[in-house]
Amino acid sequence: MSTNPVNDLFGEVIYSYSRTQAIADGILVDVSSRAKRFTIRFPVALTAAVYSAITERAVTESLKELCVDLLLITMRQQIARTAAPSDRLDFAVKLPHFPPIELYALCTPGDTPDPVITVMLPMKTERNRGAWLSQAPPSQQAEHE
Repeated sequence: MSTNPVNDLFGEVIYSYSRTQAIADGILVDVSSRAKRFTIRFPVALTAAVYSAITERAVTESLKELCVDLLLITMRQQIARTAAPSDRLDFAVKLPHFPPIELYALCTPGDTPDPVITVMLPMKTERNRGAWLSQAPPSQQAEHE
């Protein structure tokens, strides 16, 4: 019997991908140092899609940083307004000359048990509905039509 109860239950890990690797690969963009300026005490990363969405019209590095700051300020304000503790925070960031961008932040353990925050674009139910139904068994497809 091994000393790892998780391996006893599920078997050996086949593959893992750490948050550190995702940041190094550009899948996540670490904005933790900027987040500290707004009293966000946990490490914060944006998905590459979020970073691209909020900085796509920024022509200089300082404008990109300003867009990130606006996102972090909006997220911090929403955290302060939230009455009940939760691991998920839904919010929208309004950047100049953009329609509001819907986002959510998820607070989970990172590569260690310490909490980290990841900001993501929500999956649109309607957009993904067709893909889910095409993979569902015929009995479930009929239920949702």
